[in-house]
Amino acid sequence: VASTNLAVGLMRAQRWKEARTVLEKSIALRPSSIDALYNLGTTMIALGDDRRGIELFRRALKIKSEDLAAMDALAWALATSPDAALRDPSEALRLAEEVNQRTRIENPKYLATLAAAQSASGNAPAARTTIRRAETAARLRGMNGFLKSLEDQQARYDNGEAYSRTAPGDQSSTK
Repeated sequence: VASTNLAVGLMRAQRWKEARTVLEKSIALRPSSIDALYNLGTTMIALGDDRRGIELFRRALKIKSEDLAAMDALAWALATSPDAALRDPSEALRLAEEVNQRTRIENPKYLATLAAAQSASGNAPAARTTIRRAETAARLRGMNGFLKSLEDQQARYDNGEAYSRTAPGDQSSTK
């Protein structure tokens, strides 16, 4: 637990390489730690290693298939990876829809992932509607920092573009 907390602090400070080292050691000691697998997956995405991030999210879901954060992170990576070989819009959409169906509240992050998956699947009208829902939910929760990311997504959908991460670390979060 202490190493995961340290890693989360490093992630929040965007000290990704240090977080990776801590999390890899944590997983070596506790290979079935969902939090460590999720956080290492997020860290690898931030470092630009989508393949490894996706693998870690899948590993976490094999241990706990109903983990919404890992499911959402996997959907986000599959919908937005800059590497076309790793993108899988249909799986991303299936996962994002499941996450949002299981959530009883409008979660802005989960809705943003659903919008990205809808866009990647070619359904721009649905993506525009969903991202507006995410913006409304973020405003209601005072998530002003996250609103900028949502507005960027909205602008891409309004221009008829799918959302794809171009720089490592877009929409990374910690568990």
